Amino acid sequence: MRSDVLTIKGLKVWFPVKRGILKRTVGHVKAVDGVSLSLPRGKTLGLVGESGCGKTTLAKACVRLVPAMEGEVKVVGKDILTEGGASLRKLRAQIQMIFQDPFSSLDPKMTVGNIIGEPIRFHRPEEDAVALVHHYMEVTGLRKEAFNRYPHEFSGGQRQRIGIARALATNPAVVVCDEPVSALDVSIQARVLNLMKRLQKEMNLSYLFISHDLSVIRHIADEVAVMYLGHIVERFPADSIAKGTLHPYTQALISSIPIPEPGRRLDDSVLEGETPSPMDAPAGCTFQTRCPHRTELCVATRPVLESVDEHHEVACHHWREWSRG
Repeated sequence: MRSDVLTIKGLKVWFPVKRGILKRTVGHVKAVDGVSLSLPRGKTLGLVGESGCGKTTLAKACVRLVPAMEGEVKVVGKDILTEGGASLRKLRAQIQMIFQDPFSSLDPKMTVGNIIGEPIRFHRPEEDAVALVHHYMEVTGLRKEAFNRYPHEFSGGQRQRIGIARALATNPAVVVCDEPVSALDVSIQARVLNLMKRLQKEMNLSYLFISHDLSVIRHIADEVAVMYLGHIVERFPADSIAKGTLHPYTQALISSIPIPEPGRRLDDSVLEGETPSPMDAPAGCTFQTRCPHRTELCVATRPVLESVDEHHEVACHHWREWSRG
């Protein structure tokens, strides 16, 4: 039986747009607009999409760094959006975050020992903080002498290891990873990804892994959810990245993956035009302005996620035509 440690239902994060002297609300930027996802224990769900599609906003809403307008985010069965006080404090220990920028996400005035030790002292006050800091430094590949050093003394890859150690310090069930390797060199990316996969196996962690790079997602994820303009448009097993996807947007993303063979491409799917504003999204399918297969149905009616099979969902009016083709 599937055991989900993170369940997102109907999540909406809208930011008000205010204008005029009286700062009246004239509209909303619908960064996340009714997203539902689930993440099983010990697995990785990859969330992909272009910049501005709402991936990072969704991640921040899951850990309550930005307020949600509607919906629920259940972590180990409890809704983090409605909990408060001591209950929220306990629940926060179960979901931690690794940030995209390994430079600005670490306090330059704190030593490595204090950066990793702070969440331990807050969430695990009865345990030996120093011993635990040394433990998490060791499992993430940091040397003991780094304990009293400051972030500016480390490379980008080492800083991200500090960020990973800090996230693991509360012994969480879920780690939200917001493009954790995008700021690193390619060779360092591989080392950090392999480290995260090893730690996942050893600690039975679940990752919500956000990236715009499908080659990274293919390496680490078990399932993939594709996001466009605040909506999930397709979800499928990671081994279907090379073949088996149905949404035109997903296919265009896959076609953009570089192939290390001169003259070879997966296909010729190229997106044209710009992504519509999340403040003024189309009434029907959000992808209609860039889709080469648009019909009147797409313009008039917004598609919902439908089951292709047990592990595959797609939000497209014409997916049956693609599956037959």
